[in-house]
Amino acid sequence: MPGRSLPCQSHRPNSLPQTPASDTHSTHNTQPSLPQGDIFLHAGDLTQSGTLLEVCDALAWLSVQSHPVKIFVVGNHDAALADPATRAYLRETYPELTYLENDEVQVTVRRHALRIYGSPYTPQ
Repeated sequence: MPGRSLPCQSHRPNSLPQTPASDTHSTHNTQPSLPQGDIFLHAGDLTQSGTLLEVCDALAWLSVQSHPVKIFVVGNHDAALADPATRAYLRETYPELTYLENDEVQVTVRRHALRIYGSPYTPQ
């Protein structure tokens, strides 16, 4: 209806707007701007070929998003992150990002404590 505002989750006083994404396959620079939110969660396949250069480019994009909490897990296309030394390097290079691999993180956003678990594996 023209002129009528519909209620949406981000307008609720106790809501925590989240921006989920996945399968961007190195197209992050051509995607529309992300909606604002408290948490940005990228659920895998940041890259197309999984090279370190692609991963760094995708993580640089992810790191400048306005969300106070930025979390990612890898997908089958993100092969560079299979190497523990590469993961350590990327954690050091992008400290504002949280990488989850079969583990969880506790974050506090606007006085709400959340536990978020991430894994690159799909249960059978």
